[in-house]
Amino acid sequence: MLLAGSALGLSGAGLGWLFLGSRTTPAESPPDGPGGFVRPTAIPATKGRWRAAVEASVRATPLRGDVDLYVIGPGGVVYALDLRTGTTRWQVNTGLAVHAGVGSFDGVLVVGGALLDDPALSGAVVGLDPAGKQLWRTPTPSNVNVASTLAAGNLIVGDSDGMLYGLDPVTGRPRWSTTVPGGDWGIHHLAAVGDTVLVEGVRSFARGQTGTFCAVNGASGELRWHGEVGAARWRAVGPGTAPQPPVRAWRLAWLSTASDGIVHLIRQRVVIAPDDPPDTIRYDLVAFNVSAGKPLWGTVAHRMEHDPLLHDGTLYLMSRERLDGPARIQALDARSGRERWIYRPSGEAAKILGDDRDHHFAVDSGVVCVGGVRGLIALSVDTGIERWHATVPEFSHPATPVAHDGVVYMRRWEDQVGGVWRWRIADGVAQPPIEPPSIYGELFILERTLYVMTHDALYSIDLPAG
Repeated sequence: MLLAGSALGLSGAGLGWLFLGSRTTPAESPPDGPGGFVRPTAIPATKGRWRAAVEASVRATPLRGDVDLYVIGPGGVVYALDLRTGTTRWQVNTGLAVHAGVGSFDGVLVVGGALLDDPALSGAVVGLDPAGKQLWRTPTPSNVNVASTLAAGNLIVGDSDGMLYGLDPVTGRPRWSTTVPGGDWGIHHLAAVGDTVLVEGVRSFARGQTGTFCAVNGASGELRWHGEVGAARWRAVGPGTAPQPPVRAWRLAWLSTASDGIVHLIRQRVVIAPDDPPDTIRYDLVAFNVSAGKPLWGTVAHRMEHDPLLHDGTLYLMSRERLDGPARIQALDARSGRERWIYRPSGEAAKILGDDRDHHFAVDSGVVCVGGVRGLIALSVDTGIERWHATVPEFSHPATPVAHDGVVYMRRWEDQVGGVWRWRIADGVAQPPIEPPSIYGELFILERTLYVMTHDALYSIDLPAG
């Protein structure tokens, strides 16, 4: 049985940084301060940087074009920002409450969502050209509640009534529509593998919700196979055949991009019935063969921490054997499920992991970093041996580390001062933090540029060449 883990943390010793791990203090570090480290001088956000005062949605990754950066606000306003200066080149109000960012398909910018102030909760998908001109607007009977994808030349859209649509991405004209089995409460976890569309339909079941995992032909909308996520034996069957019925309320919690015809997903059981044992929150990680519609291997855990990371043929994940048990980080071979290594923290590293559930991974230069509300842990991707860890002042929002060219970045919150922490990924040497003013935000790296998205502004920070 395979299990996994990820984590992060803090230590509050004095004013200096504390770095511990498999290395001694680097020679270039000053001798004073805990662990031989001192707080670097912060860099103000000036040269090579810009700030755009846009109300961007922190849920949506920006879309980078040739000359513009496209972001979307929570009110459905699409902004096109000049990549060099951050100047708003145009903005368009789509009139939609959106659930995902801007997509780009065949040169068309696509946004979908629910019509604002519509008591009928209907939706629409909008296509814009790179200059912001509306090319088409296709209405849907209900809210478009998942990010769109492309399969077999069609723009795939799902709504909260359980309908799946294939649209012409150039004109917005519907080419086909189909009802997703078990999708009475809507469609979730939409993804494409070649010309196959993978989707979860959700319905009410046993005082909770259960899902049906389906594969649909992206060219025609025809069902290829489907299976009940909550079945005792999880296997898919072809159209016209009833799958094994669910016995528990299970839902998909995560669906990966495909790797060599295999997708990785997590099914989650969180409904606790009166006759259930006390520790019943469970997560299964499963590798699924898309063409055959059957599981290849799986793992079981009682508590899986955030989404795993699939990188270069390896799955990095975190789990606990019990709800109150210690966390552990694990690396699995994505194709076979074989455990490559497992990391069980102890001492200061165990305190860093703590009991927080929102942990995130970043991989670069042979190191996988795990971040959270108290700091960062860096492990070798080959062996899982701890390279170093860093503690930062605790804050209430989860960290989302990102890494690029040998440096890992993490959101900063210290005495109500925001910004971005930076460490050299090879040995944990702290670099001067960057100081945008906000303590809240998401970090994204696109084409050697770090973007910090807050509730009222977007910051662009050029990164040095590696």
